[in-house]
Amino acid sequence: MTLDLLKLALTHAEQCGLSDGAQDRPKHRERSKKGVECLGNSLRDSLKANSSVCVFTKHERSNREAFGLNELLYDVCVVETGDAGREALQKLGTVVC
Repeated sequence: MTLDLLKLALTHAEQCGLSDGAQDRPKHRERSKKGVECLGNSLRDSLKANSSVCVFTKHERSNREAFGLNELLYDVCVVETGDAGREALQKLGTVVC
């Protein structure tokens, strides 16, 4: 991923109808949630040509079937996936996607 791609995704996220600075926590939380999902969607759109790349966010369920989860440690994670042979997996032990 390039810096230009990330800047473009952030620009698209800003255009998702986020409200201006509200003073209470529920509105801030909703604005943050919407911003994270918009950023994730923009990255998904930009990276969809590469089927080995997945974008994880909390509320996007498209990764659940393949990986058993929607999100990783951060609000937005862009990961490249691949297959490992059985020998490699046995050497590694537990593998977390």
